[in-house]
Amino acid sequence: MIKNKIIYNSFSEYQFKISKAKDSYIWDNNGKKLIDFTSGWNVVNLGWNNKEINDAIAKQATKNIYTSMWLADPIQEEYAEKLTDSLPKSLTVITREVSGVTANIMAIKTARAYTGKRKILSFRDTFHGSLYQTLQLGYSPEYPISKAIFLDFKDHIQLKYPRVNFEDKNEKQILADFLFEFEKILKSDKEIGAFITESQNPVLSRDGVQLLLHQKVI
Repeated sequence: MIKNKIIYNSFSEYQFKISKAKDSYIWDNNGKKLIDFTSGWNVVNLGWNNKEINDAIAKQATKNIYTSMWLADPIQEEYAEKLTDSLPKSLTVITREVSGVTANIMAIKTARAYTGKRKILSFRDTFHGSLYQTLQLGYSPEYPISKAIFLDFKDHIQLKYPRVNFEDKNEKQILADFLFEFEKILKSDKEIGAFITESQNPVLSRDGVQLLLHQKVI
């Protein structure tokens, strides 16, 4: 969609313009107050205009707002220390990336280099970034856009999200059926090097790329 000289990455027109936001609320340009159930698509999980975050941004802006790839900033090292302290003991280093999509691509490259396997297992109808390598993770080969931009799915295997239908099966049965199909794929294809899922995933809630070692997700 193109509006006011901007290309919007959406199939439908945006509903309104935001005039301000605070905590879990946003206001449109007519002053109507609305609850933001998406948390700004997961980028404001601590609330809009969080004072502690705003103060930290303002403080850092007076020192430095950008660090090139061949330089370092003490705040990055402080964050790396806190992040690795919260991770499993085997994960001791991190990489600096500029966005979620580049982080996903780096994770895929790392998984392939570590396992020596090319194929990636993911869910259909998910989104991991707008670059070719990540669009192929969630777009279906049948989508017109997939054919238009020549996406290549030869190294990707896609699962369908388990759908809850209480008239047919209970949640435990749906989960059991999904895990059966999941394990069957892992056993039948020895070239799978990684599994990636979104945080909204109703079955596997851990976000990011999971390495597959000895046919197990870790």
